[in-house]
Amino acid sequence: MNWRGLFKVLGIPVSLLLLWYMVSRAGIADLRNTLFLVKPTSLFLLFTLQIITIFGSALLWQIPLRRCSKSIAFLRTLRINLSGSLVETLTPSVKFGGEAVKLALFKKACGCSPSRMASLAALHTYLWLMPFMVISSILLLAGALPDAFSGPWILFISLVLILFPAGWRILRPQQFSQVRFPMLLPLVLSFLLWLLYPIKVLIALSSLQIQGISYIQAAGSVFAGYLIGLLPFFPGGLGGFEAAMSYVLIQHGLSPVEASAAALVTRLGTFWFPLLLSVPAALTLMKNPRASLHLYKGVSP
Repeated sequence: MNWRGLFKVLGIPVSLLLLWYMVSRAGIADLRNTLFLVKPTSLFLLFTLQIITIFGSALLWQIPLRRCSKSIAFLRTLRINLSGSLVETLTPSVKFGGEAVKLALFKKACGCSPSRMASLAALHTYLWLMPFMVISSILLLAGALPDAFSGPWILFISLVLILFPAGWRILRPQQFSQVRFPMLLPLVLSFLLWLLYPIKVLIALSSLQIQGISYIQAAGSVFAGYLIGLLPFFPGGLGGFEAAMSYVLIQHGLSPVEASAAALVTRLGTFWFPLLLSVPAALTLMKNPRASLHLYKGVSP
C-alpha cells in the first residue's frame, strides 16, 4: 500500500476520533441545546455567502481557462468545479484531492495539451494559494493564530518553497508565457473570497447568540481550520478543520460548547452545503462515460 492509500485508510477513523473528542468535550446534550438556537434566517445568509464563494471559485478557473479555449461556458466550469469538490470530500486534504479530477475534465472540455493544462493548473494554484499564505502570515504575526499553529505553518511554507522550484523547472517558463493573462483581477477576487470566510464564522456565531469575537479572531479560527485541513490526513478536512477552529475559538474566550457549535454551523455552510450541491453536478457529468471514467480515476489509489 502506498502513502496515499495509507492516508485514505487512516484518514476517516482519525477524522471521526477528532469529531468525537470535540463533541464529547463539549457535552452532547449541551451542544445539541446550543445548536437548536440557530435561526433559519442566519443559515440562509450563510448559504448565500457560500453560493457567492462557489461562483467566485469557478470564476478563478474560468479566467485562465479562457486563455486556452474561449468556447468553454461558465456553467460548465461551475459544474466541473463542483464535481471536483465532491472528490475532495472522499480524498485526504481539503483541496488537492479533487484537483486531478478537475484537470482531467477541464482538459477534455478545452482540448488543451497536457503541458498547457499543467501550466493553467499551476497558475490557478498560485491564485488560490498566495492570498491564503499572505493572510495566514498576517494572522500569525498579529497573534490571531495561537503559537501551536506555527509548526504546521512552517511545514506548509517549507513544502511550498520546495515544490515551487521543482514545478517551475518541470513546466518551464516558456509554457507559462503561453497562458499569460492579467493577474491583478483574479488575485483581488481570490483575496475577497478568502476574506469572506471570517464573515461566515461571525454569522455562525451570531446565529448561536455568541458575542465577543472580532473579525480578526474569527479569521484566525477559520484559517487555522483550513491550515490543518490541508494536511494529507483528513478527507475534505473533516475532523481536523472543526477541531482546529474550535481550539482557536476557545483560546479567544469561548467555552468548548460555544466553540464546537460555531465550528459545526460554519462547516454546515462551507462544507456540507457545497457537498450537497456537488452531487447533482457530478451526476450530470457522469452521464458521459469518459467524464465518468475521469471522475473515478480521480479517487482511485
